[in-house]
Amino acid sequence: MASIPTYFISIFKIPASVANKVEKLQRDFLWGDGRNKRKIHYVKWSDVCKKKAIGGLGIGCILDKNKGILAKWVWRFGTERGALWGKVIVAKYRINGNQLLWFGSLSPTDSFFVKAVNNLWKEGSISAVLIEEGFGVVIGKEDRADFWNDIKWNSRSLKAAFPRVFALAAKKNGPTLEFGRWIDAK
Repeated sequence: MASIPTYFISIFKIPASVANKVEKLQRDFLWGDGRNKRKIHYVKWSDVCKKKAIGGLGIGCILDKNKGILAKWVWRFGTERGALWGKVIVAKYRINGNQLLWFGSLSPTDSFFVKAVNNLWKEGSISAVLIEEGFGVVIGKEDRADFWNDIKWNSRSLKAAFPRVFALAAKKNGPTLEFGRWIDAK
């Protein structure tokens, strides 16, 4: 019942009106409602949508699933460095392939997929805050994390946490690989 729209919400941002209609179809199916006949609903829809572990059926909210699945594309972009799909996105939308996260530029000709992923990052939005807090940077030999922007100190970028040091820095951007040397710890 919940897996039917999954393919579409993994590529497109679902409009709230469509999400409401899909959830209505799910509710009607579960409760046996028809066009002319409405039955008594003994359980609230919000309870049905809860995880199975806490007494629900695990259906979930379609709008939340949509944001989560689109956010996973951003995560995959940062972790699957050599993937063909990532190379296609970089080439087609002229995105810097060395970035840790996907911050594409929007134009009227961009696909619905690119627009949906970019809309997750609107400044001040709840999804942008959650994605930002959920990402952690692990430094390694072939790291592409931006030193001043991606590395965090007390939930703030190094640039924001240490503005005076940033102002004095000779190198203002680049991956952490360019800010020192790698020493293997044994």
